Formats: sequence, structure tokens, C-alpha cells
Amino acid sequence: MEPDKYLPLKPGTPQYDAALALEDSVRVIRRASGKRNPEDFARGTPQWDAATEDFLKDLLWASSGSHVEDHDHEDDLR
Repeated sequence: MEPDKYLPLKPGTPQYDAALALEDSVRVIRRASGKRNPEDFARGTPQWDAATEDFLKDLLWASSGSHVEDHDHEDDLR
């Protein structure tokens, strides 16, 4: 039995490719909307932390198609 066989995000699987495409899409949409992405800041800075949290909320929203309760920004991806 192959232990990684059942990992849903194993590189090379359709799920992995879809996750990467979703991440890339969220980054592009955020940039087009004037939002900054985590890579725009030095890792570990307060700006990086804030951008990472906001990015993850947008990614969660994009992956679920529903509003994230904690995401009260008017300029989200909707």
C-alpha cells in the first residue's frame, strides 16, 4: 500500500493542479483589485502578517464560494 496514494494534494494530481490554479487566480484578482499579496512584503513583518491573513481569507472564500464570517472588507473578491 502506498501511503501518499490517498493524499488529495499530492503533486501531479488534478486536485493539486486545481489548488495551484486557484491560488494563482486569487493572487491575480487581488493584484487587479489593488490589494497587496504576502510576497509584496518582507516575511515576518506586520504587513506580511496582515496580507497573509487577508490572502488566506480570500482564498478560503474563493474555494468555498461563500462569505468568510471574519472577512468584513468591502473590497473582497466578491
